[in-house]
Amino acid sequence: MQKIQGNNNEKSHTGETRQEQRRRLREKGIRKCILDAAMEVIVSKGSDGFTMDRLAGDAGVAKGTLYLYFAGKTEVIQAAVDAVFEPLFRDMDSILEEDTEPQGKLKRFFCCGLQFFQDNIQLFRILMYDRGALTDDRLEEGSHYWICQDKISQVLDEGVAKGVFHSMNIPIVSNMIIEIISGQIFLNLIGRTNNTIDQQVEMIMDIVMHGIAPAKERMVL
Repeated sequence: MQKIQGNNNEKSHTGETRQEQRRRLREKGIRKCILDAAMEVIVSKGSDGFTMDRLAGDAGVAKGTLYLYFAGKTEVIQAAVDAVFEPLFRDMDSILEEDTEPQGKLKRFFCCGLQFFQDNIQLFRILMYDRGALTDDRLEEGSHYWICQDKISQVLDEGVAKGVFHSMNIPIVSNMIIEIISGQIFLNLIGRTNNTIDQQVEMIMDIVMHGIAPAKERMVL
């Protein structure tokens, strides 16, 4: 029986030929393998003990292959940390797309962020003390901090437009909210709280929505 050969020049729905698509998927797999191995090296050896030679050995690729994907140690470490955050931002985007009220989105936003760090608490405890792996990125445009700030701003902007939240300086308020969440995450990482994630979310929602004034003096939003 004659075997029917596929046409490598036939294009997929993405506009790629089959050959280009196979190459892209293969390279994506290699890159993921490198990033997974990079995170293992960071966790076991720290950024100071991280070398491209060690990474090549753990990833099972030639050292030269690493430089086809990354310029060097700094870039691959940053890419590995970015990959860790991808599920968080994906879930945040999903929350933003929900057809629900802004208050509910805000609450799920808080829960999503706190739960993510709780689920990966051992990893982030290691990264927290490794200055070469997890740095303060607030001065870097497009960093994790500013991506999160932008997403919270979208929820606040929607709430103001719907009359659920009062008018405010949205960028500043969203930064304040991030700092509240960051503070709670820090307490969780160093083991300074016994509250559950749900209890933490309720406390943050109460502060954000009502402030710290006695209940009878609170503004109705």
